[in-house]
Amino acid sequence: MKTTHIYSNTFLNIIRFSGILAATLLTISIIYRIIDFNIIAEQIGYNEAIFVIIQNTLLTIPCIVLAIFPEHLEIISLLSLLFALSCNFDYCNPMAPLMFMLSVSTLAYRGMYHNHKRFKFILTALLTIFIFFVDFRFGLKKGFASFTTKMAYSFVTGLSIIFASQFYSHSQKTNRKVLVISKYPELTKRDCEWLNKIKDGMKYDAIAIEDGLASSTVKNRLREIYKIIECGDRQGFVSLYRDWEVIFNEDNKTDSE
Repeated sequence: MKTTHIYSNTFLNIIRFSGILAATLLTISIIYRIIDFNIIAEQIGYNEAIFVIIQNTLLTIPCIVLAIFPEHLEIISLLSLLFALSCNFDYCNPMAPLMFMLSVSTLAYRGMYHNHKRFKFILTALLTIFIFFVDFRFGLKKGFASFTTKMAYSFVTGLSIIFASQFYSHSQKTNRKVLVISKYPELTKRDCEWLNKIKDGMKYDAIAIEDGLASSTVKNRLREIYKIIECGDRQGFVSLYRDWEVIFNEDNKTDSE
């Protein structure tokens, strides 16, 4: 079965490569800044030079983790948020709202806004206000110039995303929200039942007790299932197929899309 969502093997490999590339570039940057520290410190200041080295070092760690576990998209969100907040040390850095948009959209795709919605939306709103209005600390004139610049960048980026998402949605041949497990030769009817239980919020231990199996057996099998249907992990499956009907059709056992 061909899949084009962000948890497919192709996308996960792209994310993995991006993590490796980002970690490599950050490491090179750190080495360069350490070697030429005195020169850089004269240009931007001693404290700022130290801050950049520490910042790049801290950002390298999640990049490495992302390369190992690419299905954990919340790492991208963490990196983007840290970068967005650090951008606000500079005046009128238009990358701040763009990186913040990436952070929020990644969390939304990951399904992090399904629970405790009010608290998370309020927190997101407060961070958005901070990102857009922080430069008013430099004065009303500079603050307004920074605000309009950030809004312009965000508007153009958001509009591009909308057009791209609309093109993608119209390019899909089917709108049926049905996941037919029997189309995967490696999966069984019991696998389908387990996925529906996961979708309903059951824990691994509860499934194991209900089926008279060891908890480790259920966990290991479900990890295999997540890889087969290319959804990353439990959180990815719930996020992707929360509103889908998950069925097993014996007649379509050998069919493929």
